[in-house]
Parts: sequence; C-alpha cells; structure tokens
Amino acid sequence: MSSNVNAKPVAHIVFSEKTVHGDNIPCAYIDLRNPAECILEQDKTGIWLTLAINAELMDELAVAWCKQRNFTCSNAAQTHDIKA
Repeated sequence: MSSNVNAKPVAHIVFSEKTVHGDNIPCAYIDLRNPAECILEQDKTGIWLTLAINAELMDELAVAWCKQRNFTCSNAAQTHDIKA
C-alpha cells in the first residue's frame, strides 16, 4: 500500500440509514485518508475494537457527525441519553 507522505490527513464520517448488507439498521462509516498515525486493535474474541487516531482528526469526525445528525454543542449530550 502506498501513501503520499506529504498528503494532509483527512477524516470523514458518513451516517447511513442502512448497512452495507441492506439491513434497516442505522450505522456510521468512518473513512480516514492519509492518517499520520493510526492504531486499530481488536481482541481475539471480537468483543471490542479500538481505533486510536490523532486528536485533530477526531475533532473533524466529531464536528462532521454533529452536523450530519443535527446536533449542537448544547444538545449533543441530551440526545439519545448520551453521557458527556
């Protein structure tokens, strides 16, 4: 896999009403391009998955997610009983 060392890291998050399998289960897809550092870990049982990315990329994802879901800083914690 080749990567452009000078390319700026870019993060996208997409909300979809359906999964790739066509189920009517809403889900989010995270797309990271040219991440400077990225760690993806999954335990052997498949119970948990951890993604470690640069904080600035996470900020981009968080802002994009809030825009797509029509959240604001004032209501994000109250929506769907999310604990801030």
